[in-house]
Amino acid sequence: MDFASTSASAKVVPIADSQNSSSPCSHPKVENTYPGLSCDVPAHLYSFSWAVNPKWSRPYVPQPELLSYIISVAETFALRPLFTFNVKVTRCEWDDERSVWKVYYKDMNSLKLPAGTTVPIWRALTDPMRDVPGATTEADEEKAIVKLVSELPDTVAEFDFLINTTRFTGSPGLPRIPGALEGAFKGDQFHSMRWPVDGLERVKGKKVAMIGCAAAAAQLVPQVQPLAGHLDLYHRTPNHFMHRPNDLYPADLKEKLATDPLFFKLWREDLGRRFNKNWEETGFLEGEEHKWSTEDAKQNLYENIKDPKLREALWPDFPIWCRRVCFHNDFYPAIAQPNCTVVLDRIVKINETGIVTAAQNSREEKIDESAPQSQHDYDVIIYATGWAVDGNKEPLVTFTGRKGVNLQLKGANIQVLGLNEDGTPKLDLSKLGPFNYFSGMVDEFPNYFAPGSTPFPLGSVIAAMEIDLDYMIKILKYMLRRNLKTIYPKHAAIERFLDVVDERAKKTPYYRGTHHTYHKVFRPDGTYVTRIHFPGSALEFLQLHQFPVWEDFEIEKRTADQAPWVVPSEPIDTPWDNVHKAIHIVR
Repeated sequence: MDFASTSASAKVVPIADSQNSSSPCSHPKVENTYPGLSCDVPAHLYSFSWAVNPKWSRPYVPQPELLSYIISVAETFALRPLFTFNVKVTRCEWDDERSVWKVYYKDMNSLKLPAGTTVPIWRALTDPMRDVPGATTEADEEKAIVKLVSELPDTVAEFDFLINTTRFTGSPGLPRIPGALEGAFKGDQFHSMRWPVDGLERVKGKKVAMIGCAAAAAQLVPQVQPLAGHLDLYHRTPNHFMHRPNDLYPADLKEKLATDPLFFKLWREDLGRRFNKNWEETGFLEGEEHKWSTEDAKQNLYENIKDPKLREALWPDFPIWCRRVCFHNDFYPAIAQPNCTVVLDRIVKINETGIVTAAQNSREEKIDESAPQSQHDYDVIIYATGWAVDGNKEPLVTFTGRKGVNLQLKGANIQVLGLNEDGTPKLDLSKLGPFNYFSGMVDEFPNYFAPGSTPFPLGSVIAAMEIDLDYMIKILKYMLRRNLKTIYPKHAAIERFLDVVDERAKKTPYYRGTHHTYHKVFRPDGTYVTRIHFPGSALEFLQLHQFPVWEDFEIEKRTADQAPWVVPSEPIDTPWDNVHKAIHIVR
């Protein structure tokens, strides 16, 4: 039995986020290195349950400490040999005739780079500044690497099962602001997710513009503002900013956690209960936790921002968690400094010397063409726009299921109705939205899993991935016991599950507001769905994954001429095989 995984080798082979040769795995804290970067989930919960770390320095640890933990886990559990690095997967296709996944990839370990090359291959392949004229001194190196990689022949390998661990967000991109992709600006510019080693040196005493005002900016601004001559922060839709208690853990507590396993277990479980209760009840209920979180965010704002007009601009007109909540104590104090200006005007374009704005609130949907325009000149432009924008992203890996079905269409519930007159596909977007079953399974994609896919609980994504992986293992064991060849969920089963998710979400504060955010997908008729997070508790999410509903799956047995997975034996049904019939999602 062979597996292909989009992040691991040999019988378990890495196929997607595996270009980074210096790290044991793909992880946001590996490729993100900008100053101030840390997690917004307590580190004791943002870590593996089977590799707990009693030595975390503080609740929200910085990037180097997280990266050190990831590397130590890989080394402690001897995981490195299971990964093949420097492999760029180009596509994955299901072979209907032979019932196997074909994984096409370029082995970049054979690549002969020009002498003196300093740019890592993975960075060259995903740098959003690479093709922007004059944006980076490394562009020539990066383009040379991309060309060499494109000339490598595709290698193909076959597998019975495919595990997709690529991020659904893909690589970072630049916003579709006129002049950004064209490289109109002739000064220094870079993206927060491809932060240069000397980035802070390059802003010292300079006039700096930062575009973007959410999670990345929240952590970057307090690092850049003290060094810049002046910082203009271009702001559109505000976020709620809650306090972040982040003092160092006392030495006696760390000692107790490290030497008393039972105490550590109970302490971590209590932390998880309290943390999940706050996030879940703030997002999905309007009780005391929701009220407390709202007041905490407002207190953080009023403590630090004294200008009434700026307060009004920074306070969202929608409930907390309708848009991603940020946690930071230093963001508001930084933007309140004399050398920092929050720019609320709409960006018109980027030109050779800086940014042109129109005297119109950037949050307004309808563009006022008559609004007076102003020129703002800068030495440096920083794009703190994260993954969300799609201006010049690297294309996602293509996955093709049964009968040539495309995952990007199927996974978004887009129906192909035929062809337009110009030969392009005619698409039905009336049911647009993330469309998958538990553990990321999708109909018409046999033996395919994507643990960590949406919807997942509002909390630690690592905990959600562990639940999905456990569910996947249940599916695999079921297949082995019954000598099944293929399995995938029925379309109707996915619809039934997501109908419940949609109906429950509509009753929550999290759902409200017609503003755009990463967890809302808008349809052509103006309606939207919010399927990124599961509108319930982490405990309920866990319970729903305990017992797979086997009637929800299409299955095919291996034929008599195919070698069985295991020694043939009659499956023995137990009471647990039917326990799912007593479990229901509460509407």
